[in-house]
Amino acid sequence: MTLLRRISTLFKADMHAMLDHIEDPQALLQQSLREMDAVIQEQLHKQQSLEKDCLRLNKQIEATRSELSRYEEELDLCFAQQQDELAKNIVARKLTAELRLQTGLRQLEESEAQQEELVKRLAEMQQQYRQLQQQAEVFVDEAAKETVTSENLGVALDAHAIEVAFLKEKQKRANS
Repeated sequence: MTLLRRISTLFKADMHAMLDHIEDPQALLQQSLREMDAVIQEQLHKQQSLEKDCLRLNKQIEATRSELSRYEEELDLCFAQQQDELAKNIVARKLTAELRLQTGLRQLEESEAQQEELVKRLAEMQQQYRQLQQQAEVFVDEAAKETVTSENLGVALDAHAIEVAFLKEKQKRANS
């Protein structure tokens, strides 16, 4: 049993090492940045949608308050003219409008809370995105410093090989 487990572990380790060599870190980093940007854009769209909902709810609440004010005036007139049947009808509409107002206020409160939470999350995501971009720039700069590619020959030289060649050339000049 232990032999099979050890062989399995070795096989997994070799596969992981092989995948590490195949994967291009710069490409993976750029893909991560693209995915993160897509999520941020989606969240921005969601935030805009919540803003529109809040505006719509505010308009509905204002219209309902105006309607309630009108019902109050109508009730005053009905009671002054002793029109109890008409007043009952207006009271029923007023109660319906009050329920609509309470529902609208509750929905507005929920939407504003969601929007506030989304704004916080979005700010955190954008900060993480900027940090990842900076890290990517540093990574690309370091990679460019470590490897110099000769476009004419298609040969890649690492920084150490360049330094050794430079010292040899310097030594030749000093000996001449």
